[in-house]
Amino acid sequence: MNEIQSLTSTQTYKTIITKDQHAIIVDEPVSLGGQDLGMSPKDLLAGALASCTSITIRMYVDRKGWEVGDIRVRVTSEKDEALQKQVFKRTIEFGVELEEAYRSRILTIADKCPVHKILEQSSAIETSLI
Repeated sequence: MNEIQSLTSTQTYKTIITKDQHAIIVDEPVSLGGQDLGMSPKDLLAGALASCTSITIRMYVDRKGWEVGDIRVRVTSEKDEALQKQVFKRTIEFGVELEEAYRSRILTIADKCPVHKILEQSSAIETSLI
């Protein structure tokens, strides 16, 4: 089991997330009372989808020996009021022009990214206080 920890001190909204020797500063923008010292939690979620997508694609194309150049993934999200869901919009761009056969296969592979799969399904969250 992976354990991620967060610590929010008395410094308004500044939060440090840690896992083993890694750390990320998370904050809210000034407009929401934060200090804008890092990405917001929602930005991190979109970033998790973007990075997982590009890593998944990189693993696949490297195994296939396909030359695609750099992989850039952009993710935006907004609430769809009609669906009552958050909708993530993902755009994938490569450093070189891809043949159509590669493009359709890569779209399929992008959907196999573990974060994509988690976001696509309902998750359960169990909370306890100590």
